Amino acid sequence: MFQALQGLLSGLHVLVALAGIGVSVFYLSRSRWAALLAAAFTVDAFVGVSYRVVAFLATNRSMSYEALQPAYLVLGLLGVLSSAALVTALAFVLGALPRR
Repeated sequence: MFQALQGLLSGLHVLVALAGIGVSVFYLSRSRWAALLAAAFTVDAFVGVSYRVVAFLATNRSMSYEALQPAYLVLGLLGVLSSAALVTALAFVLGALPRR
């Protein structure tokens, strides 16, 4: 039951990232920072899918334990970088809004 819920949430995470890409691309002509948002959401979706692929390879013993740790480290770093890029781009987009 827990694994099914975890798989569902992981899939929803990827779908939200894909929706973020779509929204960002829609606003490319309105904000120069929308490209950074789209890139950050793309990396976020890539990380979400890659975690599932690495977990699948680990459970099927296609990946050794020595290769598993660096893979998770790289994916974790990419996840942190995409989150930082999302926050930065959002700050620039909100900063560019007209003031009242």
